[in-house]
Amino acid sequence: MKILEHNHEDFRLTQLMGIVTRHMKLAINKNIARENIQLEFQHWIILKYLDSNTGSPQCEIAKHGKKNKTSITRMINTMEKMDLVVRKSNKLDKRNRLIFLTPKGHALSESVTPIVFRTIDAIEKGIDSREVIIAENVLFKMFENIKLLMSEPLENSQNQEEQHV
Repeated sequence: MKILEHNHEDFRLTQLMGIVTRHMKLAINKNIARENIQLEFQHWIILKYLDSNTGSPQCEIAKHGKKNKTSITRMINTMEKMDLVVRKSNKLDKRNRLIFLTPKGHALSESVTPIVFRTIDAIEKGIDSREVIIAENVLFKMFENIKLLMSEPLENSQNQEEQHV
């Protein structure tokens, strides 16, 4: 399978990050499936979060997973059908239901976690600690730049877009 059809010079860093992230998720899903486990990487992220935060409101799970409410609702619906999580009423706020990990969900999280980490280790193979530090620094700088952009008034963002056109 040829992932990158072009020379690496043809890609901007942000494009390459998206490609790598997408293929990392595919590799993790493939390795989970090889173990005859019916679970998506995105579901594992929720299971892993609930492992230490069971009884969380759905909005907190969405915030942690950087997903919108609709996506999280769909994922939790699927996981509930698989008997991995259960929704319970929040006595303090009837509008916000709490999500609890079931014993089956906990067991699945425990069995999938080593598969995920083995896959990530294989993906990071051959990358020395200096390269990791450089990559982390670049990503943190990009994240800081994104936070600055997000804090700018909308008018500035629109003016900058118009200048680039």
